[in-house]
Amino acid sequence: MKLITRFSIALILVLSIYSCKNETSSEGTENSVVLDSIEKLELKQKNEQVLKSLLNKIISNGELKTFSSSLVSAQLTDALKEEGVSYTVFAPSTAAFDNVGRERLRPLFNQEKLPILKALLQNHIIPETLSMNELSAQLQSNDTIQKTTLGGATLSIYSKDGNLIIRDAQGTEASIVESDILANNGSLNIINQVLNLN
Repeated sequence: MKLITRFSIALILVLSIYSCKNETSSEGTENSVVLDSIEKLELKQKNEQVLKSLLNKIISNGELKTFSSSLVSAQLTDALKEEGVSYTVFAPSTAAFDNVGRERLRPLFNQEKLPILKALLQNHIIPETLSMNELSAQLQSNDTIQKTTLGGATLSIYSKDGNLIIRDAQGTEASIVESDILANNGSLNIINQVLNLN
């Protein structure tokens, strides 16, 4: 009888310990599943934000291959996918870069010249969202609007023959080829000239 009692007590202890382990393991698994679900949701939301960003609009536009590869080289991609800030980008088309000539642009992609490339690209970005309607409305009361770029250069915007023209400090004029490509962090406009090229 003592043997059966001892055996029963031992069996009860083993079963209680085992059931506690399963309960803890089950709770840990449930917590892990919940945390994984939250992380996946956050990643999905972040990916959706990036897909709606200026960076994605630029990269996915076939006319902006040179501009988008330049952004990558100059390490400006993070700024253009960031939410909570807004920009107006005047992106030169690949044809505009071709007009400048590869031999003139190629040196800008060397490691020691990347700050110059970065400044060149930043001088095509205004740190606020401006639609063409807003610019046109501002031009109703002014002949020319002055906007400061992310790189510190001044762009003059004015109307000529019903088109908006962007002029840099050196006098280079660019026409807007395609306007108001909207993103969650700004507006993209394709232009036909590279501005602020020294």
